[in-house]
Amino acid sequence: LRRLLRTRGEPGALLALLGRRASAPIEPELAAELELERAELFRGVGDRAAALAALRAALAHDPVRTDALRALADLLWDDGEYHKAAEALVQLARLTEDKTALSEVVFQLGSLYDEHMRDPKRAELAFTRAATLAPDDPRPIERLIQLWKRTSQNDRAVRALQHLIGNSWSVQTKEGYILELASTLEEMGERALAEQALEDARRQAPTSMRVLRAQASLYEREEDHTALSLHLQRSC
Repeated sequence: LRRLLRTRGEPGALLALLGRRASAPIEPELAAELELERAELFRGVGDRAAALAALRAALAHDPVRTDALRALADLLWDDGEYHKAAEALVQLARLTEDKTALSEVVFQLGSLYDEHMRDPKRAELAFTRAATLAPDDPRPIERLIQLWKRTSQNDRAVRALQHLIGNSWSVQTKEGYILELASTLEEMGERALAEQALEDARRQAPTSMRVLRAQASLYEREEDHTALSLHLQRSC
């Protein structure tokens, strides 16, 4: 009957069937699976409150069901319930043993703290842990750099950018990091170091327009017309 109702596209009848079956005296694992399916169906028909209730029922039957926790966190996030979403992600992190999967959960938790809860300390802790769990993933370090720049910790941002530059295999990606490094150094008042970073990038890619423009813009902001003229003549 479950397969038949799904094939015929009758979500209302299917929801009623699954609800009756889940409330029957059956194994908790099966009841949790049925509640998960109900949650997906409720989301499909736009009933988010019922979807939340079904996900919580699934976790009541099986508290260590990670797919239910993931779905609950996503739904709460979409609904703007950021503190509750964070609680679900923390619980999910405790149950996740695979390092790759755990790093993704912790990274999402850091994004939640950073973007919506405006908690830089917790965001920093989460991104740092994600970077430790997945050292080949540049995203946590990139987010730490942005966080440190916003919180006036440019020295730490510079060191992180230097780390990314030294460990990046992509020429274009490395170039982007160098440009950001130069911009950060200029904000710190380290004009000579910023110019040197751009010059190093120009030597590696003499025809890169974004590097040439960045170097020209630096000279323009400094009103160094002699250096700007020499730079443009050399670029031509």
